[in-house]
Amino acid sequence: MRRPNISGDWTANRPTLTSFTTRGWEIGLLRMRFPKAYGGLDGNAIHMVIVAEELSRSSFYFFTAYGGSVFCSLNLARLCSEEQNRY
Repeated sequence: MRRPNISGDWTANRPTLTSFTTRGWEIGLLRMRFPKAYGGLDGNAIHMVIVAEELSRSSFYFFTAYGGSVFCSLNLARLCSEEQNRY
């Protein structure tokens, strides 16, 4: 079974990190693990692993951008006040 290419053609289009994160937010990859109250999708760790595995198939750079962004954001969501999380 052929997997969908969610990253596009890396060699032809050379997306920037900004375009990757924008598109990742639009389709829900970067919102997967966060609560719906803060714009997330209420995903769990299994969902994150699936996304990370699929991203790593297309590009190590997308995988590390995803992993770093989500790791830092989850720490912020956990440590911030309710008011900061709503922002």
